Amino acid sequence: MTNFEIFNATNHEVKVYPMHSCAENRKGQYFLNTSFVEPIKIIPQVSLLSIAESNRQLISFSEIPLFLPSGHSSNVPKLQNYTFYDIIIVSSKYANAALKAFPGSENYDYLDRLFTPINLYSTNPENSQEYTIIGCVGIKKVVNIFTPQYYCLLLAQGATPSRCAIQYAIEFCKESGTIISPNEHQILTNYKENKNKEIPFFETINFLQNQF
Repeated sequence: MTNFEIFNATNHEVKVYPMHSCAENRKGQYFLNTSFVEPIKIIPQVSLLSIAESNRQLISFSEIPLFLPSGHSSNVPKLQNYTFYDIIIVSSKYANAALKAFPGSENYDYLDRLFTPINLYSTNPENSQEYTIIGCVGIKKVVNIFTPQYYCLLLAQGATPSRCAIQYAIEFCKESGTIISPNEHQILTNYKENKNKEIPFFETINFLQNQF
């Protein structure tokens, strides 16, 4: 199995629980449906990527104050040396701000590495007010999945794209019945397997999210 480099940039460790111990309610929220379950993976917090968000007033027009849109920030940090990491786990707040702060194709490679945890609650939030977020059931990609051809082009240009994002592209093609040429598959497989990585990945990342 491919080992991916993971950087946890949230303000807490990320605990991943097994899906067979979780249930999903009508709102798409996950909660534990059994007791005495241990996480299958704990990803320690490394360094925080955060933003200072506030309701900033810009100007007044006809005595009506005008504010910046929600989530807008003029100071959104970008992880240095981010190309070393296949997965950068961030908060939803940071992810939303990054999408606004880093537009354009020159930032695709960075955004392609961002993931947010899918919250796991201690009990069903629909049935009880006494619940807490105890971890997650997996992590969700922030931007859309690009095509295998896109990653082959990046590799031809000397780039080092996220190997996890490449795996997403391959798995998505399998699920959708999209054909990948043998040459493209070999190029991507060689790239994924021939980089020396040390941090083990976990098997519960199977959430394909389209946002673009």
